[in-house]
Amino acid sequence: MKRLRRVLVWASLAALAAAGRARGQSFGLGEQGTVVGAAAFVGQNLGLQGNLLSDGYLYQPNFLSTFSAPVALPVGASITQICLYFTNFKPGATLQLQLEAVKFGAGGSGVGAVYPVAGASATASSANGYDFACSGPISYTFHDVADLDGDQIQDRIAHRLSVAFTPLDDTLGLGGVRILWHRQISPPPATPTFGDVPPSDAFFPHVEALAASFITGGCSGGNYCPNAPLTRAQMAVFLAKALGLHWPQ
Repeated sequence: MKRLRRVLVWASLAALAAAGRARGQSFGLGEQGTVVGAAAFVGQNLGLQGNLLSDGYLYQPNFLSTFSAPVALPVGASITQICLYFTNFKPGATLQLQLEAVKFGAGGSGVGAVYPVAGASATASSANGYDFACSGPISYTFHDVADLDGDQIQDRIAHRLSVAFTPLDDTLGLGGVRILWHRQISPPPATPTFGDVPPSDAFFPHVEALAASFITGGCSGGNYCPNAPLTRAQMAVFLAKALGLHWPQ
């Protein structure tokens, strides 16, 4: 029974990883899943990897207790949940997962202060073998610049997943972490960019998102001309800029 549970959980994790890679490249506002595999985690203090076995799970040796892995998502992505895949047969042993924002050190390199993301945590405490544990609902916007310490200065930041093993032995195994997220349209500015698309217009946030992304500069005279027909040439400009189309010469 334990072997069957292990096979089913690992198969589902592999399927999620494949789905995360495919859907991570898609667009639109629908839910997407990204999986950070166990091989991406290294010991925080020494930068060493734990015991990554053939089953794909990371087992912790005695001298390492906390592992972390970088997280890369599109800026502006909204994270809604994180799930930890694990194996554990020892009652009382736990894995603690936490999403963290990390401020770059002086000069923009190295690890500075670390700030846990509120609500973005999960504890794996089941001792029934191969299982998973998820956080509650999250609403966190992924970004690379923020004032983390409240000093009114925008800091360059990165994000990482941290997993702490308790106790310090090899009874726990980390299978990976699944991140659920979706893209979102950025909030519009207080002052409209175009005179003919005021804040009361239903399309105001969408037009402002195009302007802020340099996809459109409007028509003329500080207007957007929202009701004007779109030519195929203008469509080509919109799509090329929106997708950042670039082909080697």
